[in-house]
Amino acid sequence: MVSFDVKSLYTKVSIEEAMDTVRRALTNISKDELPVKKMDYIDLVPLCVNFGAFVFKEQEYVRHRGLAMGSPLSAVMTSLYMETLEVDKFIRIIGRGSKWFRYVDDILVMMPEESNINNKLRMLNAVNEHIQFTVEMEMERASLPGYTHRPRG
Repeated sequence: MVSFDVKSLYTKVSIEEAMDTVRRALTNISKDELPVKKMDYIDLVPLCVNFGAFVFKEQEYVRHRGLAMGSPLSAVMTSLYMETLEVDKFIRIIGRGSKWFRYVDDILVMMPEESNINNKLRMLNAVNEHIQFTVEMEMERASLPGYTHRPRG
């Protein structure tokens, strides 16, 4: 088992890349499923996510890159973005015989013991210069409550 984590996911996903995945997702949705026309939706979403100014201790701050943390729309767009990368790239890199489970920016991968995890990490990090993973490897077989580990063979 290996745990991958994306460093600062929300702020690393560019609005342009996120919008590409929104457009891609919209191709699979019928016009009857949306409350507005698809083109209106594509025009409105950037308006919502591009506004990122906020005030803290009487100082105004503006976000320069990425999606705003805490925005419900950012959560959806980030999820779509990661799902697209998974389908297009990540699952293929992890390879056959492996299982990939993701929750937001935390990924648990179960892969064959002979897998070269450092090589997989390098390939995952090469997909997008902004989406970078850290890795934690299982040091010893964890036991589950009520179960004992029985070696194969």
